[in-house]
Amino acid sequence: MPTNITGYYEQIQFKLNDLILYYNLPSASKEFSVFGKCPHIDKLRCSKAKELSPDLCITERKCELYLNREKLFYDVGIDGVELKKLDGLLRRK
Repeated sequence: MPTNITGYYEQIQFKLNDLILYYNLPSASKEFSVFGKCPHIDKLRCSKAKELSPDLCITERKCELYLNREKLFYDVGIDGVELKKLDGLLRRK
């Protein structure tokens, strides 16, 4: 059974160690609203969303979250076990 994490926040080392992600958090707070909504994953805010056009997320960054979105994201949260596995894989690259 997946371990869903609601209100997840973490700085994840996706190769460049520069993504800050918010998922399932209220966007009313100024702290969260500075991050743009991800054009590919519903309920995700990403620190790079405003800097890259949607096609560059995939072609330039090769976003691992996008590529693995079916395994990682559910209506009510993130599969924490799968996210931990992905994070470990990327750190070893």
